[in-house]
Amino acid sequence: MEILKAVNLLPSSTLFIDDNPVERAAVKAAFPEIRVMDAPLAHWRRILLWAPELQRSVITAEASQRTEMIQAQIEREEARQALSREDFLKDLSVVLKPHEIRDAGDARYVRAFELVNKTNQFNTTGKRWSAAELEEFFAAGARILAFDVEDKYTRYGLTALTLIAGETIEQFVMSCRVFGFEVERACLAFACNAIAEAGAKEIRARSMPTDKNLLSAAIYKDDGFIEVGEGVWTKPGYNRIAIPAHIVVNPPDTIPARIAIPEAVSGKQ
Repeated sequence: MEILKAVNLLPSSTLFIDDNPVERAAVKAAFPEIRVMDAPLAHWRRILLWAPELQRSVITAEASQRTEMIQAQIEREEARQALSREDFLKDLSVVLKPHEIRDAGDARYVRAFELVNKTNQFNTTGKRWSAAELEEFFAAGARILAFDVEDKYTRYGLTALTLIAGETIEQFVMSCRVFGFEVERACLAFACNAIAEAGAKEIRARSMPTDKNLLSAAIYKDDGFIEVGEGVWTKPGYNRIAIPAHIVVNPPDTIPARIAIPEAVSGKQ
């Protein structure tokens, strides 16, 4: 349990390997959803190299650096234990870099597609998208706001997405590796302020509870949205959300001016 918690993994997303059948049985009993390697030892290499569940069609930069990121997370969590929450957040030096994705040709699209279809714990609707569905989404004029995150410990890469159609946030997903230091609030603030800057008088958002997405269940309620229907939340466009002061937003030049974040709600001083 301590290992799963440290690396932010659900048992259902984990493969446990041990040559001792007693240890495998004990772990399986404790975590019924975990996968264990029960095949004969001589078959392990072939399974690890060729099992469909362990293959990836594309290895993104974030995936290739996962080991280093996990090591940085462990170092970060050790620092969290030694400081007050306020001092810990100030010391993190979090930088949020937003990007707009409008089609599958964007360099960040592959990672965005991976993130939206693999994220479980912070995923406001749990929806999985096919490439064809995202193509239709873009064709209808919708967009994805993608967020790269880094702190003093490491660069986490593209770790959060808001899928926006008109004035509606259709889905908000975020990697759990950056949960706990208010990155989710900064991303939501930027997305809402972007929608408001485009002229929306009302901002809408969708959510749908699943058996895994408890981490994102209260995100809209906590930031001033009111539920007006099953899974539909709304807030006035003029009611801006402030970006946490310890997070610096660094918009790249490629972000259109209409979604630039107003200085009045920026974390910059």
